[in-house]
Amino acid sequence: MSFISAGPGTQFLVMRGVADGSNPTYSNFSATGFFVDDMSTSWAGTQPDLHLYDIERIEVLNGPQGTTYGAGAMAGAVRCVTNKPDLNNFSAGVDFSGGSIANGGENFTYEGFFNAPLIPGKLGLRVSAFIDSRGGFINNLLTTRV
Repeated sequence: MSFISAGPGTQFLVMRGVADGSNPTYSNFSATGFFVDDMSTSWAGTQPDLHLYDIERIEVLNGPQGTTYGAGAMAGAVRCVTNKPDLNNFSAGVDFSGGSIANGGENFTYEGFFNAPLIPGKLGLRVSAFIDSRGGFINNLLTTRV
């Protein structure tokens, strides 16, 4: 399996070497299905670059998977299954990572989830969220000309 960057926010997923062959960085249709909780996120052959947090599991299904997941899954399918609400217990969690670039900006990521049973055993709420900031460093050589 290969992930190829197709620009900001998109990636091209190749499984078992199967692609439409029209362009090495951007295809016309998806040969590999990419699903989040059984919802297809593939369009025009690319998959979004998702920030995956609060995930129960990731499944990689060898193809062809066209019968179950449609024509866009002929090479196979990748399923990201999110955590479901716990109907009986409260839970919460927070993660943080950070760093800095010398003479540049700071990097940080805050991630968190909250789970609450609204009607015990019958109805629950689970919310997850994140904020991600990437600093950088750029030498603008044009400002150094005399």
